[in-house]
Amino acid sequence: MDVKFVPRDPEDFLKSFIEAPTDKTEPCWDGVFDSILSGVKEKDISHAMLKCIKVSDVCPGYKVLNTSNKADKHDEFGQKVDGGLYLNTEKPKGKRNYWFHQRVSFEWKRSDTEDDPFDDTPGCTFEDTSELRKKNRGQIISYASEVLMRQHRCFHFTVVVFGLYARIIRWDRSGAIVTRHFNYKDDPRILCRFLWRFCHLSDEKQGYDPTAVFVERGTPDFASMMRASKKKANTRSRVIKSARWKKRTQSMTSEERKAELERVMLNINREDYARQCFAESLKGGWLRWKVSVDDSCDGSEDSSVEDTSSPSAERSTRWFLVSKPYFMAQGPTGRGTRGYVALDCVTGKFMFLKDAWRVDADGLEKEGAVLKSLNNTEVRNIPTVICHGDVRNQHTITHKYWSDPDPGARNPMKGHAHYRLVEEEVGCSLSRFDTGQLLK
Repeated sequence: MDVKFVPRDPEDFLKSFIEAPTDKTEPCWDGVFDSILSGVKEKDISHAMLKCIKVSDVCPGYKVLNTSNKADKHDEFGQKVDGGLYLNTEKPKGKRNYWFHQRVSFEWKRSDTEDDPFDDTPGCTFEDTSELRKKNRGQIISYASEVLMRQHRCFHFTVVVFGLYARIIRWDRSGAIVTRHFNYKDDPRILCRFLWRFCHLSDEKQGYDPTAVFVERGTPDFASMMRASKKKANTRSRVIKSARWKKRTQSMTSEERKAELERVMLNINREDYARQCFAESLKGGWLRWKVSVDDSCDGSEDSSVEDTSSPSAERSTRWFLVSKPYFMAQGPTGRGTRGYVALDCVTGKFMFLKDAWRVDADGLEKEGAVLKSLNNTEVRNIPTVICHGDVRNQHTITHKYWSDPDPGARNPMKGHAHYRLVEEEVGCSLSRFDTGQLLK
Protein backbone atom coordinates (compact mmCIF):
# COMPACT_ATOMS: atom_id res chain seq x y z
CA MET A 1 0.00 0.00 0.00
CA ASP A 2 2.80 2.43 -0.79
CA VAL A 3 1.67 6.06 -1.22
CA LYS A 4 -1.94 5.21 -0.40
CA PHE A 5 -2.16 6.90 3.00
CA VAL A 6 -3.33 10.50 3.29
CA PRO A 7 -2.51 12.42 6.51
CA ARG A 8 -5.18 14.74 7.94
CA ASP A 9 -5.62 16.97 10.97
CA PRO A 10 -7.65 15.16 13.66
CA GLU A 11 -10.25 17.93 14.01
CA ASP A 12 -10.73 18.09 10.24
CA PHE A 13 -11.01 14.29 10.19
CA LEU A 14 -13.90 14.35 12.66
CA LYS A 15 -15.67 17.19 10.85
CA SER A 16 -15.40 15.38 7.52
CA PHE A 17 -16.30 11.81 8.49
CA ILE A 18 -17.98 11.60 11.92
CA GLU A 19 -21.01 13.83 12.23
CA ALA A 20 -22.36 14.76 15.64
CA PRO A 21 -25.90 13.71 16.61
CA THR A 22 -28.34 16.60 16.52
CA ASP A 23 -30.54 15.30 19.33
CA LYS A 24 -27.80 14.61 21.92
CA THR A 25 -25.58 16.80 24.06
CA GLU A 26 -21.98 15.66 23.99
CA PRO A 27 -20.53 15.00 27.46
CA CYS A 28 -17.41 16.68 28.80
CA TRP A 29 -14.38 14.42 28.26
CA ASP A 30 -11.88 16.16 30.52
CA GLY A 31 -9.66 13.73 32.42
CA VAL A 32 -11.18 10.56 30.93
CA PHE A 33 -7.80 8.89 30.37
CA ASP A 34 -5.88 10.39 33.32
CA SER A 35 -5.30 6.95 34.88
CA ILE A 36 -3.31 5.64 31.90
CA LEU A 37 0.43 5.63 32.60
CA SER A 38 3.31 6.16 30.19
CA GLY A 39 5.93 3.50 29.47
CA VAL A 40 3.84 0.50 30.55
CA LYS A 41 3.15 -2.71 28.61
CA GLU A 42 0.59 -2.98 25.82
CA LYS A 43 -1.78 -5.06 27.91
CA ASP A 44 -1.68 -2.47 30.72
CA ILE A 45 -2.49 0.35 28.28
CA SER A 46 -5.38 -1.58 26.75
CA HIS A 47 -6.75 -2.68 30.11
CA ALA A 48 -6.65 0.87 31.47
CA MET A 49 -8.19 2.36 28.33
CA LEU A 50 -11.06 -0.13 28.26
CA LYS A 51 -11.80 0.64 31.91
CA CYS A 52 -11.79 4.39 31.22
CA ILE A 53 -14.10 4.00 28.22
CA LYS A 54 -16.53 1.90 30.25
CA VAL A 55 -16.55 4.14 33.35
CA SER A 56 -17.10 7.31 31.30
CA ASP A 57 -19.72 5.66 29.05
CA VAL A 58 -17.85 6.76 25.93
CA CYS A 59 -19.55 4.10 23.77
CA PRO A 60 -23.27 3.92 24.71
CA GLY A 61 -24.88 0.73 23.41
CA TYR A 62 -21.49 -0.69 22.43
CA LYS A 63 -18.51 -2.30 24.06
CA VAL A 64 -14.80 -2.27 23.26
CA LEU A 65 -13.34 -5.73 23.86
CA ASN A 66 -9.74 -6.86 24.18
CA THR A 67 -9.54 -9.81 21.77
CA SER A 68 -5.75 -10.15 21.60
CA ASN A 69 -5.66 -13.67 23.05
CA LYS A 70 -8.27 -15.47 20.95
CA ALA A 71 -8.43 -15.57 17.16
CA ASP A 72 -11.65 -15.71 15.16
CA LYS A 73 -12.60 -19.39 14.84
CA HIS A 74 -13.35 -18.82 11.16
CA ASP A 75 -9.97 -17.22 10.37
CA GLU A 76 -7.71 -19.89 8.89
CA PHE A 77 -4.64 -17.73 9.53
CA GLY A 78 -5.47 -17.20 13.21
CA GLN A 79 -5.06 -13.42 13.19
CA LYS A 80 -5.80 -11.67 16.48
CA VAL A 81 -6.47 -7.95 16.30
CA ASP A 82 -5.95 -6.45 19.75
CA GLY A 83 -9.50 -5.23 20.14
CA GLY A 84 -12.74 -4.22 18.54
CA LEU A 85 -15.87 -2.16 19.07
CA TYR A 86 -19.02 -4.30 19.03
CA LEU A 87 -22.71 -3.56 19.36
CA ASN A 88 -23.86 -4.95 22.72
CA THR A 89 -26.22 -7.36 20.96
CA GLU A 90 -23.45 -8.61 18.64
CA LYS A 91 -20.41 -8.87 20.91
CA PRO A 92 -18.63 -12.25 20.71
CA LYS A 93 -18.50 -14.64 23.62
CA GLY A 94 -15.32 -15.22 25.56
CA LYS A 95 -13.60 -12.06 24.26
CA ARG A 96 -12.79 -13.84 21.02
CA ASN A 97 -12.07 -11.80 17.92
CA TYR A 98 -15.00 -11.90 15.49
CA TRP A 99 -14.39 -10.21 12.15
CA PHE A 100 -18.01 -10.41 10.96
CA HIS A 101 -19.43 -8.02 13.58
CA GLN A 102 -16.45 -5.79 14.34
CA ARG A 103 -17.51 -2.16 13.99
CA VAL A 104 -14.14 -0.49 14.69
CA SER A 105 -10.75 -2.20 14.98
CA PHE A 106 -8.30 -1.39 17.79
CA GLU A 107 -4.56 -1.96 17.93
CA TRP A 108 -2.46 -1.12 21.00
CA LYS A 109 1.31 -0.61 21.06
CA ARG A 110 3.74 0.36 23.85
CA SER A 111 6.05 3.10 22.59
CA ASP A 112 5.01 6.70 21.90
CA THR A 113 7.37 7.01 18.93
CA GLU A 114 8.92 3.72 17.80
CA ASP A 115 5.57 1.92 17.50
CA ASP A 116 3.88 4.70 15.52
CA PRO A 117 3.16 3.24 12.04
CA PHE A 118 3.66 6.74 10.53
CA ASP A 119 5.95 9.73 10.99
CA ASP A 120 4.62 13.30 11.34
CA THR A 121 8.09 14.85 11.64
CA PRO A 122 8.39 17.79 9.21
CA GLY A 123 10.62 16.90 6.27
CA CYS A 124 10.27 13.16 6.86
CA THR A 125 8.33 10.62 4.81
CA PHE A 126 4.89 10.05 6.35
CA GLU A 127 5.13 6.35 5.53
CA ASP A 128 8.48 5.89 7.23
CA THR A 129 10.46 2.87 6.01
CA SER A 130 11.97 1.75 9.34
CA GLU A 131 11.40 -1.94 9.93
CA LEU A 132 9.21 -1.57 13.02
CA ARG A 133 6.99 1.11 11.45
CA LYS A 134 6.60 -0.99 8.27
CA LYS A 135 5.76 -4.04 10.37
CA ASN A 136 3.10 -2.17 12.34
CA ARG A 137 1.62 -0.69 9.16
CA GLY A 138 1.50 -4.14 7.61
CA GLN A 139 -0.32 -5.43 10.67
CA ILE A 140 -3.12 -2.86 10.57
CA ILE A 141 -3.38 -3.26 6.79
CA SER A 142 -3.91 -6.99 7.25
CA TYR A 143 -6.64 -6.45 9.85
CA ALA A 144 -8.46 -3.89 7.72
CA SER A 145 -8.32 -6.31 4.81
CA GLU A 146 -10.03 -9.02 6.87
CA VAL A 147 -12.89 -6.72 7.88
CA LEU A 148 -13.50 -5.43 4.35
CA MET A 149 -13.31 -8.95 2.94
CA ARG A 150 -15.74 -10.52 5.43
CA GLN A 151 -18.24 -7.69 5.81
CA HIS A 152 -20.32 -5.81 3.25
CA ARG A 153 -18.80 -2.37 3.73
CA CYS A 154 -18.02 0.83 1.87
CA PHE A 155 -15.45 1.96 4.44
CA HIS A 156 -14.05 1.01 7.85
CA PHE A 157 -12.31 2.69 10.80
CA THR A 158 -9.28 1.64 12.85
CA VAL A 159 -7.96 3.17 16.08
CA VAL A 160 -4.21 2.73 16.59
CA VAL A 161 -2.90 3.48 20.08
CA PHE A 162 0.85 3.73 20.79
CA GLY A 163 1.79 4.74 24.32
CA LEU A 164 -0.08 7.95 25.13
CA TYR A 165 -0.67 8.79 21.46
CA ALA A 166 -3.20 7.58 18.92
CA ARG A 167 -4.32 7.85 15.30
CA ILE A 168 -7.67 7.13 13.66
CA ILE A 169 -7.76 5.65 10.16
CA ARG A 170 -10.58 5.58 7.60
CA TRP A 171 -10.18 2.88 4.95
CA ASP A 172 -11.90 2.58 1.59
CA ARG A 173 -10.98 0.90 -1.70
CA SER A 174 -8.91 3.91 -2.85
CA GLY A 175 -6.67 4.04 0.21
CA ALA A 176 -6.72 5.30 3.78
CA ILE A 177 -7.00 8.68 5.49
CA VAL A 178 -4.95 8.89 8.70
CA THR A 179 -5.10 11.51 11.42
CA ARG A 180 -1.93 13.16 12.58
CA HIS A 181 -0.95 11.63 15.92
CA PHE A 182 -2.53 13.18 19.02
CA ASN A 183 -2.03 12.80 22.76
CA TYR A 184 -5.29 11.25 23.95
CA LYS A 185 -4.39 11.66 27.65
CA ASP A 186 -3.67 15.39 27.52
CA ASP A 187 -6.58 16.00 25.14
CA PRO A 188 -9.11 13.13 25.27
CA ARG A 189 -11.67 14.98 23.13
CA ILE A 190 -10.52 13.59 19.76
CA LEU A 191 -10.69 9.90 20.66
CA CYS A 192 -13.76 10.19 22.90
CA ARG A 193 -15.60 12.35 20.39
CA PHE A 194 -14.86 9.88 17.60
CA LEU A 195 -16.11 6.87 19.58
CA TRP A 196 -19.15 8.63 21.08
CA ARG A 197 -20.27 10.06 17.75
CA PHE A 198 -19.62 6.79 15.95
CA CYS A 199 -21.92 4.97 18.36
CA HIS A 200 -24.74 7.36 17.44
CA LEU A 201 -24.36 6.87 13.67
CA SER A 202 -26.62 4.71 11.53
CA ASP A 203 -25.18 1.49 10.15
CA GLU A 204 -24.81 3.11 6.74
CA LYS A 205 -22.87 6.07 8.13
CA GLN A 206 -20.68 3.63 10.05
CA GLY A 207 -19.65 2.23 6.67
CA TYR A 208 -22.08 -0.63 6.09
CA ASP A 209 -23.61 -1.32 2.69
CA PRO A 210 -27.42 -1.00 3.01
CA THR A 211 -27.95 -3.07 -0.17
CA ALA A 212 -26.68 -6.15 1.68
CA VAL A 213 -29.29 -7.33 4.20
CA PHE A 214 -28.32 -9.83 6.90
CA VAL A 215 -30.29 -13.09 6.62
CA GLU A 216 -31.17 -14.30 10.09
CA ARG A 217 -31.77 -17.88 11.10
CA GLY A 218 -35.48 -18.74 11.10
CA THR A 219 -36.40 -16.39 8.26
CA PRO A 220 -37.92 -17.53 4.91
CA ASP A 221 -34.72 -16.52 3.09
CA PHE A 222 -32.60 -18.62 5.44
CA ALA A 223 -34.90 -21.60 4.84
CA SER A 224 -34.73 -21.05 1.06
CA MET A 225 -30.94 -21.22 1.17
CA MET A 226 -31.03 -24.48 3.13
CA ARG A 227 -33.57 -26.09 0.78
CA ALA A 228 -31.68 -25.07 -2.32
CA SER A 229 -28.42 -26.45 -0.96
CA LYS A 230 -29.92 -29.86 -0.12
CA LYS A 231 -32.06 -30.52 -3.18
CA LYS A 232 -30.93 -33.70 -4.92
CA ALA A 233 -30.24 -33.69 -8.62
CA ASN A 234 -32.16 -35.92 -11.00
CA THR A 235 -30.40 -39.07 -12.22
CA ARG A 236 -30.52 -40.35 -15.80
CA SER A 237 -32.93 -43.14 -14.85
CA ARG A 238 -35.28 -40.78 -13.00
CA VAL A 239 -35.41 -38.45 -15.99
CA ILE A 240 -36.26 -41.29 -18.40
CA LYS A 241 -38.99 -42.64 -16.10
CA SER A 242 -40.66 -39.27 -15.55
CA ALA A 243 -44.03 -38.56 -17.20
CA ARG A 244 -42.72 -35.19 -18.33
CA TRP A 245 -39.88 -36.82 -20.26
CA LYS A 246 -42.16 -39.34 -21.92
CA LYS A 247 -44.61 -36.65 -23.04
CA ARG A 248 -41.83 -34.40 -24.24
CA THR A 249 -40.03 -37.04 -26.34
CA GLN A 250 -42.89 -39.20 -27.60
CA SER A 251 -42.64 -37.86 -31.14
CA MET A 252 -38.83 -37.93 -31.27
CA THR A 253 -36.70 -40.47 -33.09
CA SER A 254 -34.30 -42.58 -31.04
CA GLU A 255 -31.38 -40.39 -32.14
CA GLU A 256 -33.23 -37.21 -31.26
CA ARG A 257 -34.21 -38.69 -27.92
CA LYS A 258 -30.59 -39.63 -27.17
CA ALA A 259 -29.33 -36.12 -28.05
CA GLU A 260 -32.03 -34.50 -25.93
CA LEU A 261 -31.18 -36.73 -22.97
CA GLU A 262 -27.52 -35.69 -23.17
CA ARG A 263 -28.55 -32.03 -23.26
CA VAL A 264 -30.85 -32.45 -20.25
CA MET A 265 -28.20 -34.32 -18.26
CA LEU A 266 -25.61 -31.68 -19.06
CA ASN A 267 -27.90 -29.00 -17.61
CA ILE A 268 -28.60 -31.19 -14.57
CA ASN A 269 -24.87 -31.70 -14.00
CA ARG A 270 -24.24 -27.98 -14.27
CA GLU A 271 -26.98 -27.21 -11.77
CA ASP A 272 -25.73 -29.90 -9.41
CA TYR A 273 -22.19 -28.47 -9.52
CA ALA A 274 -23.55 -25.00 -8.74
CA ARG A 275 -25.59 -26.48 -5.89
CA GLN A 276 -22.51 -28.16 -4.43
CA CYS A 277 -20.63 -24.86 -4.55
CA PHE A 278 -23.56 -23.06 -2.93
CA ALA A 279 -23.84 -25.69 -0.19
CA GLU A 280 -20.11 -25.36 0.48
CA SER A 281 -20.48 -21.60 0.87
CA LEU A 282 -22.94 -22.13 3.74
CA LYS A 283 -20.30 -23.95 5.80
CA GLY A 284 -17.60 -22.48 8.00
CA GLY A 285 -19.70 -20.02 9.98
CA TRP A 286 -19.93 -17.31 7.33
CA LEU A 287 -22.95 -15.04 7.65
CA ARG A 288 -25.71 -15.07 5.01
CA TRP A 289 -26.80 -12.05 3.03
CA LYS A 290 -29.48 -10.87 0.65
CA VAL A 291 -27.87 -8.47 -1.84
CA SER A 292 -29.49 -6.34 -4.50
CA VAL A 293 -28.44 -5.54 -8.06
CA ASP A 294 -29.83 -2.41 -9.72
CA ASP A 295 -30.05 -3.59 -13.31
CA SER A 296 -28.70 -1.28 -16.01
CA CYS A 297 -29.32 -3.88 -18.76
CA ASP A 298 -32.21 -1.89 -20.13
CA GLY A 299 -31.89 -2.95 -23.75
CA SER A 300 -30.37 0.34 -24.88
CA GLU A 301 -27.56 0.30 -27.40
CA ASP A 302 -25.02 1.39 -24.81
CA SER A 303 -25.93 -0.07 -21.44
CA SER A 304 -22.78 1.39 -19.92
CA VAL A 305 -24.49 4.77 -20.09
CA GLU A 306 -27.08 5.25 -17.37
CA ASP A 307 -28.60 8.20 -15.60
CA THR A 308 -27.60 7.98 -11.94
CA SER A 309 -27.70 11.70 -11.32
CA SER A 310 -31.42 11.82 -10.69
CA PRO A 311 -33.11 10.04 -7.78
CA SER A 312 -36.02 9.32 -10.12
CA ALA A 313 -33.83 7.38 -12.59
CA GLU A 314 -35.58 4.01 -12.68
CA ARG A 315 -33.72 0.74 -12.70
CA SER A 316 -35.20 -2.64 -11.86
CA THR A 317 -33.83 -4.22 -8.70
CA ARG A 318 -33.16 -7.94 -8.31
CA TRP A 319 -32.20 -9.76 -5.13
CA PHE A 320 -29.83 -12.68 -4.57
CA LEU A 321 -28.88 -14.81 -1.56
CA VAL A 322 -25.18 -15.36 -0.83
CA SER A 323 -22.84 -16.48 1.94
CA LYS A 324 -19.10 -17.22 1.74
CA PRO A 325 -17.50 -15.95 -1.48
CA TYR A 326 -16.28 -18.55 -3.98
CA PHE A 327 -13.39 -16.16 -4.60
CA MET A 328 -11.99 -13.22 -2.59
CA ALA A 329 -9.31 -10.71 -3.58
CA GLN A 330 -6.84 -9.88 -0.82
CA GLY A 331 -5.99 -6.40 0.48
CA PRO A 332 -8.06 -3.43 1.66
CA THR A 333 -7.59 -1.36 -1.51
CA GLY A 334 -8.24 -1.93 -5.20
CA ARG A 335 -11.23 -3.64 -6.72
CA GLY A 336 -11.81 -5.98 -3.77
CA THR A 337 -13.48 -8.51 -6.08
CA ARG A 338 -15.64 -11.18 -4.49
CA GLY A 339 -17.33 -13.89 -6.54
CA TYR A 340 -20.38 -15.72 -5.19
CA VAL A 341 -22.48 -18.67 -6.24
CA ALA A 342 -25.79 -16.94 -5.60
CA LEU A 343 -29.43 -17.99 -5.39
CA ASP A 344 -31.91 -15.87 -7.36
CA CYS A 345 -34.70 -14.91 -4.95
CA VAL A 346 -37.36 -15.03 -7.70
CA THR A 347 -36.40 -17.93 -9.98
CA GLY A 348 -34.65 -20.11 -7.39
CA LYS A 349 -31.82 -20.68 -9.89
CA PHE A 350 -28.14 -20.55 -9.12
CA MET A 351 -26.18 -17.69 -10.70
CA PHE A 352 -22.67 -16.30 -10.44
CA LEU A 353 -22.58 -12.88 -8.77
CA LYS A 354 -19.47 -10.73 -9.02
CA ASP A 355 -19.15 -7.93 -6.47
CA ALA A 356 -16.32 -5.46 -7.11
CA TRP A 357 -15.20 -1.85 -6.82
CA ARG A 358 -14.51 -0.95 -10.45
CA VAL A 359 -12.21 1.91 -11.38
CA ASP A 360 -14.44 4.96 -11.76
CA ALA A 361 -13.01 6.88 -14.70
CA ASP A 362 -14.40 8.47 -17.84
CA GLY A 363 -14.32 6.30 -20.92
CA LEU A 364 -14.18 2.95 -19.09
CA GLU A 365 -17.00 0.60 -20.06
CA LYS A 366 -18.50 -1.62 -17.42
CA GLU A 367 -17.71 -5.31 -17.70
CA GLY A 368 -21.39 -6.22 -17.94
CA ALA A 369 -21.94 -3.78 -20.79
CA VAL A 370 -19.10 -5.36 -22.79
CA LEU A 371 -20.37 -8.87 -22.13
CA LYS A 372 -23.93 -7.83 -22.99
CA SER A 373 -22.84 -6.46 -26.36
CA LEU A 374 -21.06 -9.76 -27.07
CA ASN A 375 -24.20 -11.67 -26.03
CA ASN A 376 -26.30 -9.56 -28.40
CA THR A 377 -24.03 -10.44 -31.33
CA GLU A 378 -24.12 -14.13 -30.31
CA VAL A 379 -20.38 -14.49 -29.72
CA ARG A 380 -19.74 -18.02 -28.44
CA ASN A 381 -18.23 -19.02 -25.09
CA ILE A 382 -19.10 -15.72 -23.40
CA PRO A 383 -20.91 -15.64 -20.02
CA THR A 384 -24.58 -14.72 -20.29
CA VAL A 385 -25.33 -11.46 -18.48
CA ILE A 386 -28.47 -11.60 -16.34
CA CYS A 387 -28.15 -8.12 -14.84
CA HIS A 388 -25.51 -5.62 -13.82
CA GLY A 389 -25.13 -2.11 -12.50
CA ASP A 390 -23.44 0.27 -10.08
CA VAL A 391 -24.59 0.22 -6.48
CA ARG A 392 -26.21 3.63 -6.21
CA ASN A 393 -24.25 6.35 -4.38
CA GLN A 394 -21.35 4.10 -3.34
CA HIS A 395 -18.02 5.64 -4.38
CA THR A 396 -14.64 5.93 -2.69
CA ILE A 397 -13.48 9.35 -1.48
CA THR A 398 -9.91 8.92 -0.20
CA HIS A 399 -8.39 9.89 -3.54
CA LYS A 400 -10.13 13.27 -3.31
CA TYR A 401 -8.14 14.16 -0.17
CA TRP A 402 -4.72 13.49 -1.65
CA SER A 403 -2.50 16.51 -2.21
CA ASP A 404 1.09 17.25 -3.11
CA PRO A 405 3.18 20.46 -2.90
CA ASP A 406 4.17 19.86 -6.52
CA PRO A 407 1.27 21.12 -8.68
CA GLY A 408 2.37 18.79 -11.47
CA ALA A 409 2.37 15.65 -9.30
CA ARG A 410 0.10 12.81 -10.35
CA ASN A 411 -2.43 11.42 -7.90
CA PRO A 412 -1.35 7.80 -7.22
CA MET A 413 -4.85 6.82 -6.14
CA LYS A 414 -7.87 5.95 -8.27
CA GLY A 415 -11.53 6.49 -7.54
CA HIS A 416 -13.66 3.35 -7.37
CA ALA A 417 -17.40 2.70 -7.73
CA HIS A 418 -19.21 -0.28 -6.23
CA TYR A 419 -20.50 -2.56 -8.97
CA ARG A 420 -22.29 -5.92 -9.27
CA LEU A 421 -22.60 -8.28 -12.21
CA VAL A 422 -24.72 -11.44 -12.36
CA GLU A 423 -24.08 -14.15 -14.95
CA GLU A 424 -26.18 -17.20 -15.78
CA GLU A 425 -23.28 -19.65 -15.85
CA VAL A 426 -21.47 -20.88 -12.75
CA GLY A 427 -18.00 -21.70 -14.03
CA CYS A 428 -16.09 -24.79 -12.97
CA SER A 429 -12.59 -24.36 -11.55
CA LEU A 430 -9.79 -25.49 -13.89
CA SER A 431 -8.37 -27.48 -10.98
CA ARG A 432 -11.23 -29.96 -11.45
CA PHE A 433 -9.98 -30.97 -14.90
CA ASP A 434 -7.28 -33.62 -15.09
CA THR A 435 -6.20 -32.78 -18.64
CA GLY A 436 -6.66 -29.99 -21.16
CA GLN A 437 -8.49 -32.39 -23.45
CA LEU A 438 -11.47 -32.32 -21.10
CA LEU A 439 -11.93 -28.61 -21.80
CA LYS A 440 -12.84 -29.19 -25.44
